[in-house]
Amino acid sequence: MDQEPAPAPSAMRRYVAVLLFVATWMAAGWALHLDVGVYLLLGVPSTVLFQRFVRQRPLLALWIRSAPPFRLGRKGVVIAAALSVIPVITILGMLAETDWAGSVSGLVACVGAVGAAYAIVNFKREHLRPLAWCLLITSALDAIQWTLFLTVGGMEFKSIEGGIAARLAILVFSFLQYVAITFVMEEVTFRMLDDHLHEGRRGLGVASAVFLSALWGLWHLPGTEDLNWQVIAVLLYVHVPYGVCLSLFWRRTGTLLIPALAHSLGDAVRDAITAAG
Repeated sequence: MDQEPAPAPSAMRRYVAVLLFVATWMAAGWALHLDVGVYLLLGVPSTVLFQRFVRQRPLLALWIRSAPPFRLGRKGVVIAAALSVIPVITILGMLAETDWAGSVSGLVACVGAVGAAYAIVNFKREHLRPLAWCLLITSALDAIQWTLFLTVGGMEFKSIEGGIAARLAILVFSFLQYVAITFVMEEVTFRMLDDHLHEGRRGLGVASAVFLSALWGLWHLPGTEDLNWQVIAVLLYVHVPYGVCLSLFWRRTGTLLIPALAHSLGDAVRDAITAAG
């Protein structure tokens, strides 16, 4: 009987594939001098191609690993329509400014709204506890990181006209905006890559989660103006613990809704603190 291939080479090929995927994306961002919006959009076709031709998995598995049949029903249609309101407003605003990249981003986010609705409709009761834990842990990480940044002066708690009410409005608006975006950009891509590294393996696989999360942090470098070791250290400090949490809960539940909600909330908190809405 032929001996089964050793698992190490297969694992190595997976690591190399993920590393090349992220490195190529980053190289394109630097070589083409892409702004942040276009850089994010580049990941959409790249993710689709990787999922279909490298992983050979259905696209629905990007949103729910088991890829149940695509049915929204009345409830899902209402949810998708509600989550599409902000992207549609974005499209209209960007068209008025002839910002084609922004308009495409809004259109893509409408697809993300459908994906989020699909995930919500298929959300299971047993996922409520993992969702609560994921939000609790990532919120604690946010609290620790923001306390440090604001204390040492790395970030500024900007004043805003309207006070707390206006800041809460930014939080809610940004959160709803990011929920749709994360289902087509950044979050969906890195959970797909996490599946490629870890799928079918037993145990938590923390090492692979750390590896991917470090890549996620470094992936932000093409959009960084001042590139130095301090910036790299901050990106790793922020994204490695956060990304490990997102990976582990994605692996446990197989629904993108949980890491997407945590990611969206974290970005919304950032916008509220920096008055970026």
